[in-house]
Amino acid sequence: MEPMKIVWCEKCTVGHPVFPEGMEENSDEAARERCVREHLAEMFVPIKGSFVTRLPNLEIYFLATNPSGEKFVGFKYRKSIQEPFCYRFFRGILRVEITDLKLQEQELRQSLGERALIGGIVLGKDKIDLVIAFLDNQIKLDRYDDMALTEVFDRSEWQKDGFNVFIALNQRLTNYMKNRCSDFLTRKEMDFFVKFIEEENVEGGVLVCLGRCKVYPEYR
Repeated sequence: MEPMKIVWCEKCTVGHPVFPEGMEENSDEAARERCVREHLAEMFVPIKGSFVTRLPNLEIYFLATNPSGEKFVGFKYRKSIQEPFCYRFFRGILRVEITDLKLQEQELRQSLGERALIGGIVLGKDKIDLVIAFLDNQIKLDRYDDMALTEVFDRSEWQKDGFNVFIALNQRLTNYMKNRCSDFLTRKEMDFFVKFIEEENVEGGVLVCLGRCKVYPEYR
């Protein structure tokens, strides 16, 4: 069970967890009260869903807020699973890094051809190849960071070596793609393609790319 709050004493470099009533068997209440009384310790509240496992059951990072609403990175750790967790806090962020982005190429090819035919358009293989080649080159140039992955803080399976994640194309890339593809698509094909982008660049869509996500603390 995660603590509801953690009293952080910067002078003692100790974090005292505050568990729900009846769950404080590993908490030194007297030491906690002394830090609050004598050292003006701060109360930190962990942000739900932000816990990132570095070493299972041994080292875990998370985000927390202090009474002023400022965000800090928390670190809970222990040498063995028989010991209680220790807590520390520092100013920083949990940086999200996206690597190894790749297209859902087979699904994208099939959907482009089939959806075009439904709309009365025969989109030739040569044009589909150009769209695929353009996207495959461009997704490697874009930078994806924590701002693109805010919703990923709801995931519980973060690990040190990363995990697979789906990433939608950003606005800059979709606008650039529309401009470039207008060079070889007809007006009717472009009308179809613009609608296709809007409908498929969403969760579950074929324009969404598969990538590898890693999370690590960054001190400030």
